Amino acid sequence: MVPVTGRYFNQFSDPAQAQRAEIVRKNKRRSAPIIDEHKDEGATPSAIFIPQQLPPLDPAKRPYSPDVKPQIQVVNSDTFLAVRELMNAIGDDAKSGTAVLNLASDEVPGGGYTSLHTAQASHIDVDVEECLCYSSTLYHTLDPLTKHYPWPNKGPDSIKGIYSPGVVIFRGPLHGSSTSEFCPELPSTERKIVSIITVAAPRYPLLTPDRLDFKNPSDKEDLREKVRLILRMAGSNGQKYLVLGALGCGAYRCPPSSVARDMKSVLEEPEFAGWFKRILFAVYSSQSVGHGNFDIFKQVFES
Repeated sequence: MVPVTGRYFNQFSDPAQAQRAEIVRKNKRRSAPIIDEHKDEGATPSAIFIPQQLPPLDPAKRPYSPDVKPQIQVVNSDTFLAVRELMNAIGDDAKSGTAVLNLASDEVPGGGYTSLHTAQASHIDVDVEECLCYSSTLYHTLDPLTKHYPWPNKGPDSIKGIYSPGVVIFRGPLHGSSTSEFCPELPSTERKIVSIITVAAPRYPLLTPDRLDFKNPSDKEDLREKVRLILRMAGSNGQKYLVLGALGCGAYRCPPSSVARDMKSVLEEPEFAGWFKRILFAVYSSQSVGHGNFDIFKQVFES
């Protein structure tokens, strides 16, 4: 367990926040050396802001036959834990070819990572983006692009994102660690370098009376356009293994059944045929509150 020093214990009302604050402090010091250590493997502090929708992928450049469908799987897992297991299973082919979706804030880099706004004591209540920042060099790539925040959340001008091509996963997950240490740093040989796609879902959309769909067609189309942006960012950068998530189905309160169907529908559009080899949806749901989003996504994608 990371020791709770007086400064952090006094600043935060619960031990979980104190532990997270300690990780933020350590990551600020460690990120640059970690990136430098793995630069020959593709690690980099750079990132690119994508200010608008990208053009459709060029079918002449697709790496696979459009007749071969990607393997799609839904797992109840922490995002980076799923990434590490996937890359270990695939081997060398996954290196420099694995992209991870950051379920992001379009208001500030890293969401509540540095402000530690999350009040709950439980680690599983922390937003996905914050978890990614705790376990990797992601925030080190987003912070220099602060000038682009916030960007619009809805409408045509909201189709924006950030592409971080060389993020190092160098810590274990925020929750579910098999060791006694909180969010432990991984040995050099167990670290992974991935690209991360930062895109924000529509925030607090109006829902239908049954709460199963978007009330406004424009919000649904915004979500679909953002999924297209995610896939175009991945495909145009040669990423063939994707780890996605339940876009907007947490703090942003998008309807999970509709989001799952819309993400599946976009993935099945002819433009994206032949671009990806395997797609993993990491949808973590705690047993204490039911499997919720995980069960919904699993039913939509694997039924």
